[in-house]
Order: sequence, then C-alpha cells, then structure tokens
Amino acid sequence: MNALGKQAEQEACRYLKKQGYQILAQNWRHHFGEIDIIAQDAQELVFVEVKSLTNSQTFDPMDHITHKKINTLRKLAQSYTSNLVKDIDQRIDIILVYCDTLPWRIDHFKDAIE
Repeated sequence: MNALGKQAEQEACRYLKKQGYQILAQNWRHHFGEIDIIAQDAQELVFVEVKSLTNSQTFDPMDHITHKKINTLRKLAQSYTSNLVKDIDQRIDIILVYCDTLPWRIDHFKDAIE
C-alpha cells in the first residue's frame, strides 16, 4: 500500500471514531485478502473498504470496487465472523477519502455491498 492509502485509512479511522464506532482491527489479513478496517457500530459489525481518491468528480463508490473485490470482501467477512461465539449483525461499508482537497473530504456509504 502506498503512503497516501495509509493516510486515507487513518483518516477513515478518525472519522469512524468521531461517529461513535469502535475500531476492532486495521488491515486484517487472511490468506486470500485483507479488510482495511473492522469496526463495531452499536450492535453491528462493520467491514470497511477504504479508497483514496485524487479526483473529487467521482461519487459512486462502486466505480472503485471490482466484482472480484466484492467477492473477496464477502469471503473475508465470513471468515472473520466464523470464529465468533455469537451471531452478530454485519455489513460492508465503503469509505471514499478525497485527497485532492484540504481538509480531506470523506463520503461514507453504509451497507454498500450486500
């Protein structure tokens, strides 16, 4: 990951904490991929894909997520929750961090991938 991507993930974590989320893990890895952020929002487990953008013209988060990435995120979320003691509601969010403005702008798309 490049330096801009790391900074964008840190900015996304700060944003989520301000929104009341508890950050459980960053860059959680499994043998077939990585989840940028795993957080808890009240009683819901949230898997977050962060994208850093330098073009503020783009607003659709799905423009930045391939079908392969969607499938990988689903499998990673399933793998993470398979070891939990109890069932918990979960969702996959996308956070776009626009790095071409100061301060950086964040768009948060909740439950973006079903």
